[in-house]
Amino acid sequence: MAQASQGTVDNASNASVETKRLSRLAQMKAYFAEQPRETIRIRKEMGDQTVRINGYGFKIQAGQKVKVPVDVAEVLRDAEII
Repeated sequence: MAQASQGTVDNASNASVETKRLSRLAQMKAYFAEQPRETIRIRKEMGDQTVRINGYGFKIQAGQKVKVPVDVAEVLRDAEII
């Protein structure tokens, strides 16, 4: 019987963790939505890139001009990808 109770506690704990994770992602989405955009183009020889900032990801196709939040452009610039 103790195992059944523990399973319920674990499920509730996992649900709470998942809710917090989704809440953080929603906050990051709102943060990036409010940021100014910068037009960038990743050099083709660098290939497609994925940038993750605090768990929020951006996939960027090489060779295409795209508008990204300034934080994403800064990460790519620091890595000398753009």
